[in-house]
Amino acid sequence: MEWLIGIAIVGGVWWFFNKNTGDTNLKRVRAINYMLERYAAGIHGVNPAEFDKAVQITVSLKIGIQALKNNQSFMVDERVLDTFKQLSENDTVIYSLLKDSPEKITEFKYAFRDCHERLQQLTNS
Repeated sequence: MEWLIGIAIVGGVWWFFNKNTGDTNLKRVRAINYMLERYAAGIHGVNPAEFDKAVQITVSLKIGIQALKNNQSFMVDERVLDTFKQLSENDTVIYSLLKDSPEKITEFKYAFRDCHERLQQLTNS
């Protein structure tokens, strides 16, 4: 009986450990998306133009994340690809969210570049 409990505990620990592992670059994109959502919530009534731009970016990011996570090429359109491409090439949005971490900015730009390439492959296949 003790060995059965031991196996259950080891299995549970293994499941919880593997549940949160995954694609690091996709997690970075999710983190930027979360930060943009928080930013948009803060400027909701103050700056409508900036709010609309932030909402458009977060919607495109969510669609791209969902498409990569579930291998759903039908969700990806030019707007999603353009959003990922712009964020991989232009670091002003990422810089405004991660101001004091130049090495982090490079990591996050690479994450967007990687996800953009994977989205392109997904749509081409």
